[in-house]
Amino acid sequence: MLSLPQRSGSKVGAILYGLMAGISVVVVIVVGAFLLGIFASWIHIYRLWSDTGEYHAWMPLIFGEYSIVPGVVVGGVVCWKIWKSRLR
Repeated sequence: MLSLPQRSGSKVGAILYGLMAGISVVVVIVVGAFLLGIFASWIHIYRLWSDTGEYHAWMPLIFGEYSIVPGVVVGGVVCWKIWKSRLR
């Protein structure tokens, strides 16, 4: 019968923890940018500081879409740092 080394469970846990932390960072950054887009759209509608035409309704989606790449980069860095510190 095959048996796993004693530390294999903690390695799997560290990998899953790093992945979940990285994915959580991506989600928080994208949702935060989406909420910031809602706020910017609301300001543009009621303050009329600039003529955005029909684009103020799309601002939350634009903000959310543009934050995906930075979110993935930061999430990857968080995941890598967790893996680096826990998988020694």
